[in-house]
Amino acid sequence: MTSTYAFRSAAGADYGRVIDLWMRGVSSDRVAIDQIANTWWKRLLFRYVAGRKIFQQDMETAVVLKDGNLCGYYGLQAAADTMSVFDWGLDLDWSTEGLNVFGLMVEHILDDVYERDDDTESLVIGTERHEHDVRAALERSDFEPLDYQIAQMVTDLPLAHNEPRGEMDLHLTLRNAHSFGDAMEDWIRMDYQGDKRKVTIVLPIHNALPLRTVTYEILEGEEPKGFVQFSSHNDEARFLYALEPGLWGSPLERLAVTAFCTQLARKQRRVRLRTFSLAHLHASRESLASLGLKFELAPWERWVHLLFEDGEEDDDASGDHEG
Repeated sequence: MTSTYAFRSAAGADYGRVIDLWMRGVSSDRVAIDQIANTWWKRLLFRYVAGRKIFQQDMETAVVLKDGNLCGYYGLQAAADTMSVFDWGLDLDWSTEGLNVFGLMVEHILDDVYERDDDTESLVIGTERHEHDVRAALERSDFEPLDYQIAQMVTDLPLAHNEPRGEMDLHLTLRNAHSFGDAMEDWIRMDYQGDKRKVTIVLPIHNALPLRTVTYEILEGEEPKGFVQFSSHNDEARFLYALEPGLWGSPLERLAVTAFCTQLARKQRRVRLRTFSLAHLHASRESLASLGLKFELAPWERWVHLLFEDGEEDDDASGDHEG
């Protein structure tokens, strides 16, 4: 017997079923589940408060139905001219029907986004890196990996080697993320070295993330050199930073990372360090390895589908005025 699959917007009791699936690990980002629902009281809070807010208010949630029964979901979140699938999950056997239904879901989402009368230019979907079949399916739908936090440097603390301060006058100054937002966006643009296409996609995604971070400006004397966002989880310090490109791989960068690990992460046992662009991390990889940090690919990645190629929108608009 052939099953029938359908997709529709979530309503009423659907939200409770979606939250149940999510808490059972049916999600594109199971690391987040471990962070948010790893104790009984967090699970209770998520089920009745936080989860409802996320799936009902923060995103447009849709459900996947198999023969009329809910078997999956996805949540869309709009930011600037980018639409993101914030989370998705399918409670299906991936060795048989799961991958096929995932493909149908992606096609449905693309059709939905294309039909919207708005300025959306790209669609982003996230997946865990080891899901090779999912990645192949995204490639077949003309998605490509997004250059955003796709690699990291990691090590246990303390660092194997600390960069000596010497004559360098380095400071980490606490900043309010909201009032410092414009400056951070400028540094992120610099991290991508003027690639407007990447920046246009990355900025709204980064600004929409529900990050629980503390922001510091990186200064040499009184001169701004970049910024770092710091968070921690389960004794692991997590740093995401942007730095003036001329300093990639420099002693000042090594001193900044030493400060991250010895000042901000002094109570943690492990560190995970990420840059925005892969070009930055590649340029700094050998230098940071001298501190004892090891390079590895991030466990989660985002894929982007451009709804309009460069110039396509302009061509469409000009075509309306022929005469």
